[in-house]
Amino acid sequence: MHAEIVEREKSLQRLFERAEDIQKNDLFDLELRSAFESYLCIRTYAYVETSIRTIILHYVRTVSGNDPVEKFVASQLKRQPNLWYSQLIKLLDSFNTEWTVQLKSGTTERMRRSLDSLVPIRNNIAHGDDVDISLTALQDYFLYTSELVRLVFEACETDSHASGDT
Repeated sequence: MHAEIVEREKSLQRLFERAEDIQKNDLFDLELRSAFESYLCIRTYAYVETSIRTIILHYVRTVSGNDPVEKFVASQLKRQPNLWYSQLIKLLDSFNTEWTVQLKSGTTERMRRSLDSLVPIRNNIAHGDDVDISLTALQDYFLYTSELVRLVFEACETDSHASGDT
């Protein structure tokens, strides 16, 4: 896995540990706990989105070595407003249908639902709406979407090694 993705994941893990401490501490009121959970939701979704972008851009850099191509792909990736599971499948399929096959075969229903649950919650938070999300649910979403990121990495990495060998 790319170092920046691993560091993002570790940072989120530390934040989840802090959230558990906050949950146990009566000094923090319910509103503060809820705000921190909202923050964790946004960070978890951002982790997925930026990790997918990092993986794809690394692949493009590896196989093309062409700066204009990389810039074009980066600009297209920024246009992905909500990375639902179906959008992720379409994105990967636009690069390589084998990636899609590999991702679909490794994806569990919980992984798909975790990503698809994060998107509307993140959107509601961004629009200032109140959300009701538990720390336990967020931890599950983080766990399962991290697995999804690993599957994308493995699919792209396998293809990038195969392309580099030819």
